[in-house]
Amino acid sequence: MPPPRPRDRETRRTGATASSPSGAARTFRPGARRAGASPSRPADGAPLAWARPVGVALLVAALPLLYLGWRTFWFLTDDAHIAFRYVAQSVAGHGYVWNAPPFRPVEGYTSFLFVALLDAVWRLTGVAPPAAANPILLLFGYGTLGLGLWLGLRMPLGPRLEPVRLPLLGIAALAVVANRTFLAWTSSGLETSMFNFLLTLWIACCIRLPLDTPRGLTLLAGSASLVYLTRPDGALPVLATVALWALWIARARPVTWRSFAPLAPLLVVAAHLAWRRRFYGEWVPNTYFAKVAAAWPESGARYLLSFVLEYALWAWLALAVVAAWARYRRPRASGVTAGPSIGHVGAAATVLAHLGYYTLIIGGDHFEYRVFSYTPLLVFVSFVWLLGQVGAGPRLALSLLGAFALCSLPIPWVHWYATRDLRSAQQTFILTEPVAPRFPALARPYVELFDDLQLWLIQRYACVRHQEHKVFFRYLYAEHQRPPGPGDFPGVYPVAALGNPGTYTWNVPAVNVIDLGGLSDRVIARAPGDMVLHRLAHDRRAPVGYVECFRPNVTWAWQGFVATARELPLSASEIRRCEARSWPPRGRASDAEAPAGATPEGWAGLLRAGFGHPTREGLGFATRLFAQMETFEAYGYAERHPDVARLIPRGTPYRVIERDWLAGRALVALRSGPSPLWVPTDLIP
Repeated sequence: MPPPRPRDRETRRTGATASSPSGAARTFRPGARRAGASPSRPADGAPLAWARPVGVALLVAALPLLYLGWRTFWFLTDDAHIAFRYVAQSVAGHGYVWNAPPFRPVEGYTSFLFVALLDAVWRLTGVAPPAAANPILLLFGYGTLGLGLWLGLRMPLGPRLEPVRLPLLGIAALAVVANRTFLAWTSSGLETSMFNFLLTLWIACCIRLPLDTPRGLTLLAGSASLVYLTRPDGALPVLATVALWALWIARARPVTWRSFAPLAPLLVVAAHLAWRRRFYGEWVPNTYFAKVAAAWPESGARYLLSFVLEYALWAWLALAVVAAWARYRRPRASGVTAGPSIGHVGAAATVLAHLGYYTLIIGGDHFEYRVFSYTPLLVFVSFVWLLGQVGAGPRLALSLLGAFALCSLPIPWVHWYATRDLRSAQQTFILTEPVAPRFPALARPYVELFDDLQLWLIQRYACVRHQEHKVFFRYLYAEHQRPPGPGDFPGVYPVAALGNPGTYTWNVPAVNVIDLGGLSDRVIARAPGDMVLHRLAHDRRAPVGYVECFRPNVTWAWQGFVATARELPLSASEIRRCEARSWPPRGRASDAEAPAGATPEGWAGLLRAGFGHPTREGLGFATRLFAQMETFEAYGYAERHPDVARLIPRGTPYRVIERDWLAGRALVALRSGPSPLWVPTDLIP
């Protein structure tokens, strides 16, 4: 037998055979490549000459598709016009205030940097915020996509997946621009797309910059400052940046005054906090007090689970578990790519803390997955990285990523198809459109679970879908046809009290508006709510007598404001006294009204022929009406359904037969009347 050649000796030492080109891949040696192997051929010998052109084509296709998706989901929210009003007040010379002095300044917006950007654009170009906001947000959407691709091009994949890096990133890019949540929040008029871009930039700095150098830490602190100025929850990246800096300090010896130089960009955060405290008198925006009454994990858990089901994120979770197990079993295996660095850990911990805060404390968000909208890009890019971590081959990696992308599409796009033609306020009011009947029988139980979660959430003003906000703005905008004239508001300090103040008042700074929702009103934001169904960010109610203290003389009529002159003018001292006074909470109805023997809080529910039947449609219609009893007559429901809103008397005896936690309903038997009856569990004390 001839002596083995040097190449054969190396092959035997690594456990591969000359006739098995895939052997080198099975040894899990990072960066290992057979001598003379072509860069366009993976370790298992499959020709991949098509990989580069196909990958480039997919990446290029994502650019126009993002624009088409932006046009498809283009919408403005009424809440965005609250920020627009602050810009209008600034242009009018009053600064970032809701009402001009002598009213107290209140921070009713949640994005200082976005408001300042719209202010600058309006002053420099003359383009008003409603016209400028969405094109700016689209640019931030492209920037976020670009950051994701940059991360994907730089992350380690290992020799097996390196030849198909571009096709993998192309599939990931297409999955992102086909993601309904990502597309919806590239418009809206809110700062969401800007926040997503800056948070992704901070995460990219964590992962790619050398955090053991002053330059890397300085850039990280700069990006963290921008995230904080965009939204208050940007405080989490700031805290994470300080923690990473502290780890660097702990390793650096000796510690000098120069060691603190990387934190210099965070002085912007301190300056903004000092300005907020001095100007508004608070450390956090007023919106925090208006939206957060108490921790609400029951809502947040459903919000997160609904997101996971809608976009099939269980696939990502499963791959993450497999990757963690592979690293645990083979901590030094050479086929697994490099493990996470301290930057990876810091970025992951910050994202988890952000998601956990909204899940366990806030209870989700009023809008459709708005606070999760930065995650689709991270999910698909990290899915590619996880494929490298488990040592997947090219064909398996492409198949798994493609399958994950396809699984993330049916529910959101079927829901969009089912609701896209709903154009009236009546049709989209508390929009809980079930989509399970549109799926084949095999998939229906899975989608029914999603429908149950959506029903529970939306009737409580959480995860309200894009189409409802789109139609609601158009409904409000259609009313606002006549611009006010100079003589429309006689006297001084005209005051209006409005529950939906954004669209109506952003360009009417002359009208002082009492925001009945409390977002821009300090007193109402701290007043207790008084309602049966807890409604996310809509629980606050004005204390008795508070609104009357300002003697409102402006009301909204069709297509414009109507003002009347006061017999006694409102003075600046009266305004300050009304705002400074200690107001009692709004009183609840006396329990003495309940029949003898009733439970202390009583019990109420909706009763109508057919509502006792345990169907999602019947319960959904009933609770949709109950969730907005205050506006029951506004959309003509009372005329069309006169027998719908009869309340079961307080204290009616009942017995719970069955509870459905996910759907938030209970099957109860009444001592008298139709039985059994499905009712929301909120109605049961």
